[in-house]
Amino acid sequence: EFVVRAYGSPAENFAARREELLRRFGLWPERDKLCGQLSKGMRQKTAIAAAFLLPAAYTARATLIVEGSQIPGPLQPPSVVAQSLEKLQIAEKNLMRRVNLLDIAQKLDVFGNLKNMTPDQIVQAMVANTIITKSAGRGEATIMTLSYTGETGPKAAAVVNEYVTIILSDDAENRTKTSEATVAFFDADVKRLD
Repeated sequence: EFVVRAYGSPAENFAARREELLRRFGLWPERDKLCGQLSKGMRQKTAIAAAFLLPAAYTARATLIVEGSQIPGPLQPPSVVAQSLEKLQIAEKNLMRRVNLLDIAQKLDVFGNLKNMTPDQIVQAMVANTIITKSAGRGEATIMTLSYTGETGPKAAAVVNEYVTIILSDDAENRTKTSEATVAFFDADVKRLD
């Protein structure tokens, strides 16, 4: 019971399910004993039974590789140069905005009890279920890995898909703005030379 409560509130049919598993593993007669009072084999059975009581969790992952600028270094104005890791940090900050998390949670009905949750609880749950890692190094690819753990596989995959869509959409918008700024820079430089 302790393990199940540590991972969240027990299911409605917890008592019946607990009894079923304890009987199946031959632990019912020992149900009132502490784990320290059980043999090693009985403790192992207890751990397995506890695992069956925990809610299922599904994790979906996506890996993004950030490409550097295609403009040769000497031709780039200072405003165009942005480090890959900084791009990832900006992408993460934009992705994890409150409005995005609420929109995704509501659009995909991510949580079974969504209607009973406050916006703050929804955001906290989305953040708690999301892991974002970034890695970059000299001469290495710059990589961002997004993962989300949800109640079902399809929902976890849909959330990660939404995350990737937001990042790619923001990246396309930023690249367009950067390209426009580069064109304006070169146009101004050409006019200066005329």
